[in-house]
Amino acid sequence: MTGVNVVVLGDIGGHADVLDRILTDLGISTGNVIPPGLRVIQVGDLVRADAKYRSGNTRIVSRVQALMDTNPESWTQLCGNHECAALSGPVRPEWDTTGAFDDDCRRILQAWWDGHQMLLAALVAARSGNILVTHAGLTKQRWETMGRPTAKAAGESINLDCGRPISSFCEPGFLVSGVINLHADSMWAEVNHEMLGPWLESLSLPFSQVFGHSSPFHWSTDDWWPDTPEIVKTMTTVCPATRRSITQPPNTSHYLMSVDWNLEDQEPVTLWPLLEIAESRDD
Repeated sequence: MTGVNVVVLGDIGGHADVLDRILTDLGISTGNVIPPGLRVIQVGDLVRADAKYRSGNTRIVSRVQALMDTNPESWTQLCGNHECAALSGPVRPEWDTTGAFDDDCRRILQAWWDGHQMLLAALVAARSGNILVTHAGLTKQRWETMGRPTAKAAGESINLDCGRPISSFCEPGFLVSGVINLHADSMWAEVNHEMLGPWLESLSLPFSQVFGHSSPFHWSTDDWWPDTPEIVKTMTTVCPATRRSITQPPNTSHYLMSVDWNLEDQEPVTLWPLLEIAESRDD
């Protein structure tokens, strides 16, 4: 067995300078070489469907393209709902996909998707058990419809959709339609009512999950998002120092962790710590 240090990188949201700062902190030089023994999983939403981030979006995907070209085994890129929108998938009413993505940005994202370089799920083989990593999380209802698979089997099943036309499988919920959809997919599931709430009501988790996309706690206002269910508040620990939330029913070692920093228009002066997980791999 060989040890690998996995870093799970949350949403970047069009902030090219933030990505550059993170890569520098990870020891990834301008030559885009990832240090030995390091694996990076980026949970999606590299880009943002907002015309203000048009140049940043292109700069970001170009940098990540170089990283994947240089380190094909060490950088795992996931697809978020903003990448989904750039690929002609569903969009929120206020988004501007025409202004946000130039031809180069769309071309790179489409090539990733068509070539299965951008996935929907990743697996971390942590010492405490397998952890499923997606953009928005695997909902309880979708997991049940899939036949209650293990984390590994769930990730493999989710990734069967990679490369397919987005419209053929994408199933957004509340964030697009305003109607809660308990089967919302792993790019679009709303964090409180579609993702966390149903898992907590069952008081059981089959495996741990890490996701970006959103958090039940709004870091900028230092308060829960409006209409956060009491069960989510009761069973969630928030850590402002890392901008991570951990949701966990009692009497289980499994958890649901958000790593989304909720980056808004103003870039942070200092960055928060990244999530690091020790992983073991078979030689």
